[in-house]
Amino acid sequence: MKIAFFSNFMNHHQLPLCRELLRLTDGQFTFVAFEPIDPERLAMGYADQNALPFVVRAYESEAALAEANALAESCDALILGSAPHHYALQRAKNNQLTLLFSERIHKQHWQEAFLPREFYRAYHALAHYRGKPYYLLSASAYAPFDYALHGAFLHKCFRWGYFPAAEPCDIDALMRGKSAASGAGLQLLWAGRFLDWKHPAAALRAADALQKAGIDFTMTLIGNGEQLPALQSEIAARGLQDRVLLPGSMPPEQVRAAMRRADIFLFTSDWQEGWGAVLNEAMHSGCAVVASHAAGATPYLVQNGKNGVIYTSGDQTASDAAVLALAQNAARREALGRAACRTITELWNAETAARRLVALCRTLPSTPAYPDGPCSAAPLLLPRKTYRPKENRL
Repeated sequence: MKIAFFSNFMNHHQLPLCRELLRLTDGQFTFVAFEPIDPERLAMGYADQNALPFVVRAYESEAALAEANALAESCDALILGSAPHHYALQRAKNNQLTLLFSERIHKQHWQEAFLPREFYRAYHALAHYRGKPYYLLSASAYAPFDYALHGAFLHKCFRWGYFPAAEPCDIDALMRGKSAASGAGLQLLWAGRFLDWKHPAAALRAADALQKAGIDFTMTLIGNGEQLPALQSEIAARGLQDRVLLPGSMPPEQVRAAMRRADIFLFTSDWQEGWGAVLNEAMHSGCAVVASHAAGATPYLVQNGKNGVIYTSGDQTASDAAVLALAQNAARREALGRAACRTITELWNAETAARRLVALCRTLPSTPAYPDGPCSAAPLLLPRKTYRPKENRL
């Protein structure tokens, strides 16, 4: 089976999946990049993975673009990410299988779907695909709902996401490493760009709550961005200079190393976080995660009270209470961290995703009955303002 993946550029979150697809298709997999990697990411320590041998750099030459066009016509299945959508339209006319890899389309307010101009634009764009072999790989738990507002992908959505490296690990050794790191106090971690919708300041308020409760801890916020001056000011105002570290941006390998040392990981993004691959990485690293319900990855990866804790986005009181409860219960932290690691190594990983995707492409329109995880049927999950837990064992 020949599979092509069209997107903006290759990155370390997509690479494990692509390598596995290359293996499963006996080399008949190609990634087509339509943009060079941006300089900001290179400055953060990211490698330029567009140079890999199975990547076609369509932005470099007419010949490379012609190769991409030929692939779009000849491949058995096309995964379409951040790439020109005229490829999907052409394949729909030819009744060729296309899988749209998409996060949410209404990240700020889903009600915007009913604005006349927006509704007409989306309806017109999606109407071409009704009755065609065009499916959604949902890289956000809330994407099926957004598309359903326009009558698109009804009963044609599959759970998907991003699949960072998740090699099998010795979970006992992982937990021993965390215990050793905790000799200097509880280790908490936040990682990402310092943007308002990622809410890094929410982590500082949790740190303030721990300090007031007399907990011995260190919190590290890895990243950089426009919110840095405000964070520095808040650290000083709350007297957290000896508790909170701001080491700046780090290469992915160093971020992973910090996650392996951390006891608790805070994932505070709101609705504008389409997915949030740091959640995959933190769970694989055995962290007890405290995650906002609004981020796209949370409902797919986290089972509240079983492999992490979910709180209502923006509810600082609930977030602080969850962090404090975990800080005071080492056994509970470890149990959640172990379950989180198993979730990634046993289900939400590139190997499982690639295997299931190849099977799905071979059987559509019939679909394998996976109960959960990648390529299972994606439900219509309403983006509610409050999180309604099925259970909370804390």
